[in-house]
Amino acid sequence: YRHHIIVRILLKAKLESLCRELQRHVKCLKEEYDQRSKEEDKKRQEIANKFQVTINDINQKMQENSKSNQTLREDNMELASKLKSLLEEYRTREEHIEKILKQKSLENTVMGKQNWLNKLCRELRTSRRN
Repeated sequence: YRHHIIVRILLKAKLESLCRELQRHVKCLKEEYDQRSKEEDKKRQEIANKFQVTINDINQKMQENSKSNQTLREDNMELASKLKSLLEEYRTREEHIEKILKQKSLENTVMGKQNWLNKLCRELRTSRRN
């Protein structure tokens, strides 16, 4: 009977030792898990912060580009208006030049006819004198 008691005491001691070892192992695993969890949370937070900074930068650039695009749109509209005005001025000048050329052509025709008439008159006078 004593032998059973000793065996039980030894088994109990062995079980308690194994239990403590298991508890230490569980504690180590929990600490390791907590450490990894903290590291992952930190990494996740860093990534989230970088992502937010990037989003803010993109938003800022979009706002700057929007202002720049608006300015360019206004400049383009102003240039288009000036170009339209210049085109209208060019057309008006072309019409004016065409009228001047037509007038010069008519004047040349009249001058030619006038010269012809003058020549004819001289010839008539010359022929009457003879």
